[in-house]
Amino acid sequence: MRWGTPRWDTVAAAVTGRRSWLPGLGAVLLGAGFMALIGGNAAAGQAPQSVPADSDSAHVAALAGRFPGGDRVPLILVVTRADGAPLDAAGVSAARAAGARMRAATGPGATPGGAPPIVSADGRAALAVAPVRADLSGLALDKQVAAARAAARDGLPGGLRARVTGGPAFGADIANAFTDANVTLLAVTASVVALLLIATYRSPVLWLAPLLVIGFADRVATA
Repeated sequence: MRWGTPRWDTVAAAVTGRRSWLPGLGAVLLGAGFMALIGGNAAAGQAPQSVPADSDSAHVAALAGRFPGGDRVPLILVVTRADGAPLDAAGVSAARAAGARMRAATGPGATPGGAPPIVSADGRAALAVAPVRADLSGLALDKQVAAARAAARDGLPGGLRARVTGGPAFGADIANAFTDANVTLLAVTASVVALLLIATYRSPVLWLAPLLVIGFADRVATA
């Protein structure tokens, strides 16, 4: 088929005429419906497998879950005074209450009362521990750590500071550090690509085709 034939003229008129936005709108609606039918990525809230399944580290991690308490890992609460002074009896009592609230927020498996907080040798800090599920990762881990931190700080007397750390909290903080960066990077990249496609195709419709194809491919690959 050669350019300039009636069929190609019809196609050109459809994508460059005054009503060329209609095919573009139809493509967008079709793409949105297709992505909605695929659904979300079930693995989005899970950590990637960083080692082979038959490696020694993977075997040790699997065996650790068979021991009592092996299915849980500790969150560490540290309570200090804002002015850096040693904690008095009321401060230690507040630290114990904060630890109990944090353990209650971590769900089943935590001891309701828990052990008394450990006070540092100089008396400036009190430490409490709350176990969380070891299989949590990604968004689920972030939600659990945020709930534990909120529970520990809720009702804490003025002049005291509560900070939650430990392996799970460190993992959640690392994930949070990239949350906004990923959204910003995606928005900037998509905008630059869209501008380049508009300048290249000089059409209000054609530039949507590559972006829709990329979107479809991404959704299919992560479904």
